[in-house]
Amino acid sequence: FERIVAWNPHPDMLPKLGAVAEELGLPFEAVSAKELGAQADVIITITSAFEPLLIKDWIKPGTHIACMGTDTKGKQEVDAALVAAATVFTDEIAQSISIGEAQHAIAAGDITEGDITPIGAVINGTHAGRTSEAEITLRFSGELSSTVRDKGGDIIEAESSPLKRTRDSWTFARRMGGDDPNWMLVATGG
Repeated sequence: FERIVAWNPHPDMLPKLGAVAEELGLPFEAVSAKELGAQADVIITITSAFEPLLIKDWIKPGTHIACMGTDTKGKQEVDAALVAAATVFTDEIAQSISIGEAQHAIAAGDITEGDITPIGAVINGTHAGRTSEAEITLRFSGELSSTVRDKGGDIIEAESSPLKRTRDSWTFARRMGGDDPNWMLVATGG
């Protein structure tokens, strides 16, 4: 990245991000949410919002948005129209439509489950990923919990409380201004 532009519904948190940017030698600018959408190539949301913080009309073509804060029924970081306008990728489709960022677009009838692509399909080559420079892409990432039960409902793997929790981190990059509009997987981690 060449610079960092940031917005936060709690502006008192921005100096901490500014300090990190300074340590990395990157220019930093605090902007409005609308300015963020107009300037940023990549937007990462990590909030506990219950109303959209980013609106479709604010987002410039070609932006990638990584939504990481929506993990509870009712939470919402981006408006349903933005989800409907984007190419959507996720770790777990069932989670995205029930407690994730897609829940509102699904409820409004703006998208269906079939409009969401598992990120693994891009990695294993069964989905092309980004197909144009102007395409807006969204990736929903959330905490995955699992409990395996037998036919009788008894837990055979994990505990009922607390649940076994797993987080994966996937880092993508792409050459801005190049001929290839796709993001490449450059690192994974837990």
